[in-house]
Amino acid sequence: MAYLLYNGVKIKITAQRVSVTDIYRAAGKPPNKSPLNFQNSEAGNKRIKQFQQQQGADVWQSGLPKVEAIVPLACYYLRYLGDRGAAVALQQVYETGRNIEYATPGTTYAKFSSYFKGNQKNANILWWCFIISILIGVAILPQCQSSQPQEEPPSTPGDRQFI
Repeated sequence: MAYLLYNGVKIKITAQRVSVTDIYRAAGKPPNKSPLNFQNSEAGNKRIKQFQQQQGADVWQSGLPKVEAIVPLACYYLRYLGDRGAAVALQQVYETGRNIEYATPGTTYAKFSSYFKGNQKNANILWWCFIISILIGVAILPQCQSSQPQEEPPSTPGDRQFI
């Protein structure tokens, strides 16, 4: 079972089908682009009927809680979402059977996944630096608080010395 890791969400291809709901979630749930919106749109409805005529089978299954579709139709849905790169990546997973990681350019996931991709050593070093900085902060904080100068009590008129 191959999968596309799309913006951090695993999109599994099982029996030549994929969860369109998971794709929508991985895309960040863009407004007015849900699987139901696609199905009810003129272009989406036309594409679903076209695939049904070609395949002779149910290519789009709307069932709660997930909507599933055949991979080529899911690729069309990704283009409907405006992410052609993800559509190409899903098609490659389908054709090659190899897992692929894809992040939409500009997303937070894309920035972090490219830094840590295949480099667990950097991730471990970053965690250790974070932990050590917390420990140092905890150790130094009481010393910083006790080394602050004590406020002198206000002077009274009888304490004045005249020269």
